[in-house]
Amino acid sequence: TLLSELEQELAPWMSKIEKNQVQHQHKAFAQSFNDKGLVAKSQISSTLAFVLHTLYFSMMKLNNVETDNHQINEEIGRLSKLFIKIDKVLDPKKYEAKPKPKNAVPKRIISSAISANNFIKKKEDKSKRRAKQKAKDRELKSQEQNEEAKEETNTIEVLKAPSKPKHNISSADFMDDDSD
Repeated sequence: TLLSELEQELAPWMSKIEKNQVQHQHKAFAQSFNDKGLVAKSQISSTLAFVLHTLYFSMMKLNNVETDNHQINEEIGRLSKLFIKIDKVLDPKKYEAKPKPKNAVPKRIISSAISANNFIKKKEDKSKRRAKQKAKDRELKSQEQNEEAKEETNTIEVLKAPSKPKHNISSADFMDDDSD
């Protein structure tokens, strides 16, 4: 039952294939290929090239050959671009650039200018805060240095012993004189 359903679905396709075979039976492939238009020829050629390059790539992968930097990747990429070019010829409307709404452009320009302005303001605010903090740090540091300098001078003055007495008093002045 499943096989009969499949045969019924494939019957129209099989009849087309058989008619095509009969029609081109007397021609060689090159002659039937030359009967095609330029776009059809390019589709057939690029598809055949893509199939061969993909099979070669698959064979390399199966044989554990390093394919990351291999030239086959460039060829497959080139063929993929060729498919896009052919598709552009067949369906140009698909690849037409869609016009942007007229209001979108000014809105985009204004929003980018505003965001750039906000970015600049944030940077300026940040640099001002840093400058204020550095000034405060310098002021505190200089105050600490001044206090340390005062403490050092006070300590030095206390530790210094006077070299001369301020009054000319000698020990003899305090002694009793017995000669009286």
